[in-house]
Amino acid sequence: MIDPEMAERIRLIIREKGGYDQFSELTQINRQTLLRIATAKTEPKIGQVMAIATESGVDIKDIVYGKETNDFLQSLHESEDRSDFYSAISSLRKKMSDKMAQIELEQVEIQRDYDKRLQHLEKEIQALRESK
Repeated sequence: MIDPEMAERIRLIIREKGGYDQFSELTQINRQTLLRIATAKTEPKIGQVMAIATESGVDIKDIVYGKETNDFLQSLHESEDRSDFYSAISSLRKKMSDKMAQIELEQVEIQRDYDKRLQHLEKEIQALRESK
């Protein structure tokens, strides 16, 4: 069952954190999915709520269960003090992901080069055997 109050809290977070496009990049949640969550058209998955909590600095319990409106808005503003920390974590996560992708590509290239060299050596060995 979709909780319209939770959707409203998420909508407030998105607005406070720069809008759908910016928050989509931070959370790695599709913009349209964020919009559907914030307008109570779809129930967010736990991983999505966790990403929203992590990137906003708002406690996950406050997102799911809520607080009084003033308390919730206050926690949003307090989270701005932590936003640099969370932004740094988000940036590091992106850099690590990019580095892992680069390493995987390098591994593929190394394996390809190894296979070519091995194939070349096998041909040379075969040629030497045939020349005897």
